Amino acid sequence: MRPRSARRSRKRTALVILCLVLVLSTSGCWDYHPVTTRALVVGMAVDKGETGQGRYEVTLQIVIPQAIKGAAGGGAGGAAAGGPPFYITSANGETFLEALKNLQTVNGRQIFLGHVRVVIFGEGLAMEGLRPIVEELARYAELDKAAFSMIARGAKGKDILALSSPPDKMASTSLHSTFTVADQHPNTVRVRLAEFYIRGWEPGFDQGLPTVFMPGTTTEGGAAATTQPGGGGQDRTEPVVGGVALLNDQAWRLVDWLSFEETTGLLYLLGKAEHDSLRLGPSESGEYDEVLHLVIRRKVRLITEGGQIRFRIDLMGKGRIGEVRSTTLTTTEGDFVRIQNEAARAIEAQARETLRRLQEAGSDVLGLGSMVLYQRPELWEKIDWSSLFPTVPVEVRATVRLKRKGLIS
Repeated sequence: MRPRSARRSRKRTALVILCLVLVLSTSGCWDYHPVTTRALVVGMAVDKGETGQGRYEVTLQIVIPQAIKGAAGGGAGGAAAGGPPFYITSANGETFLEALKNLQTVNGRQIFLGHVRVVIFGEGLAMEGLRPIVEELARYAELDKAAFSMIARGAKGKDILALSSPPDKMASTSLHSTFTVADQHPNTVRVRLAEFYIRGWEPGFDQGLPTVFMPGTTTEGGAAATTQPGGGGQDRTEPVVGGVALLNDQAWRLVDWLSFEETTGLLYLLGKAEHDSLRLGPSESGEYDEVLHLVIRRKVRLITEGGQIRFRIDLMGKGRIGEVRSTTLTTTEGDFVRIQNEAARAIEAQARETLRRLQEAGSDVLGLGSMVLYQRPELWEKIDWSSLFPTVPVEVRATVRLKRKGLIS
């Protein structure tokens, strides 16, 4: 008989050989497709379909690799010759998959949605309700769920995608860059597709999506999304981001809009204001105070007394002085206290105005109803939150603490 150690050695050797065979036989990419055979989609728009042509009109922004290469290397190509490095294609269908299938029939390359950066919904479709199409998109495995979602106001989503936007040359990449740094943008919010879908199923929590405009559009509240001079005397053609579209009910239907200023108030109420600036004044002489790098956090308290529901929202801001309407070079302690108090009152006023708009629209973007659900579930079962939210009392208080008086003080 062979020694036991020899038998163990042979078994180990056979096991190692088997593992090597399995590794070699399973290596490689089983679903490999050369990039030259794929249509790489970077942006997608979903609009209301034309009458008799289908429920949805799906538009894709597809990259032209040769054009991008030509622009980078200075060689031949669409971008080098002045054309955009992408093309737009649209098709209709009763479902998203049907529209996608119709798109594939007119594209020689295989459509690939793994690189989609943004999904733009048209205003007309949003007014009918976004839940059916968003559910289809969320269940489509290939689509990147980290894509940013938004609603085109006063235009179709495909019109936004068709813009040739400097410096990226594509509206989808320009919008993606904007929302990547949305924490430094005081007039918009950032919502990814997966977040939009998951949050929509949470009771007591309505949806809000950022708004995008065509260049040259004048918005509500005195804020203008106008074109600005660009290089070479050309007007800039990138889409303009600002404001929020409010949705409610189970269909996720568009019910109202927040202006740029009201969106700033929404960021206050959400405790998500970052790097904001606040101008106070002006005085009789035309001078004003300014607070820079304003950061606001919130604390929400649910109060139930005698079966009645009310809320208190405390907003806590921090920042530093940027400008002071003073007759002296240095900032006095009185100026310091006055600016803190005026900033707190300004934040309270804007937050209360935004809260009034939310309650008028019946859109609980703040998620106050979800607090009732999780903290007082027995009370939640007895109320109709959609009817109660427009009238529920909400107290808003703000405090501001300025860290620095300025370098010359």
